[in-house]
Amino acid sequence: MEIREVKLVDVKCEILRERLERAKSGRTVEYVAIINDAEVAALSYEDWSEKSLGFIYEIFLLKQYRNKGLGSKILEFAEKKAIELKCQKIELDAHPLDEHTEQNWLFSWYEKKGYTRKKSSERMYKTFE
Repeated sequence: MEIREVKLVDVKCEILRERLERAKSGRTVEYVAIINDAEVAALSYEDWSEKSLGFIYEIFLLKQYRNKGLGSKILEFAEKKAIELKCQKIELDAHPLDEHTEQNWLFSWYEKKGYTRKKSSERMYKTFE
């Protein structure tokens, strides 16, 4: 799998392009994960490095590519990006983006990846040493 920074006009997969368009802000950088020339997932990352913070606005995998370890690789990519930008923490809002994912499963998945949930919130974070 390769993860590339993209411009929205270059994203061929309509579903991924729509997800990235909704996530786009003045702070986001958009990425697409590619396997065998097929776009399979999207990452929208917000750079708040002046506050030592990275923010994952969205990770979205096409349904047929889920539960294969790709989400973990994309999450690792975002974490490495935050570390490269000298961030001490990365945050995200863990909310399901479609009907195929339950929120409690999502909380558990991120917790297994080292994230902590802020009390009574969807916000989760991970700090870097």
